[in-house]
Amino acid sequence: MDIPFLSDILAWMQSLWDFLYSGVYDFVTDAFVLLTKMAIKGWFEMQLFVAEIGYKAFREVVGGIGIGSTITSYYSSLDGDLRSLLAFFGLPDAVNMIFAAIGTRFSMSFIPFIGK
Repeated sequence: MDIPFLSDILAWMQSLWDFLYSGVYDFVTDAFVLLTKMAIKGWFEMQLFVAEIGYKAFREVVGGIGIGSTITSYYSSLDGDLRSLLAFFGLPDAVNMIFAAIGTRFSMSFIPFIGK
């Protein structure tokens, strides 16, 4: 009787049992983790794409209306000291960012199924 052959068969069966007992769970867990990571990454990429579309649409609408030139003319009519003070605190950049964010969010709401 060939005992090492029998022990190889038993070892193979034991490794098969170990895989079925714990390996399937580990495999399914890793698969769900991977699918969740892919879903989260896809959601972020979709949101970035929608934000880019919203920003471009808002920029074209504002450029077509001419709001930017009006704001620039009113800002240039301010006193030089006041303009330098506002520029020191970064107020023009902050107002620009806030205005762009509000407009982008507004234009994103018109994108069906994605923009809320």
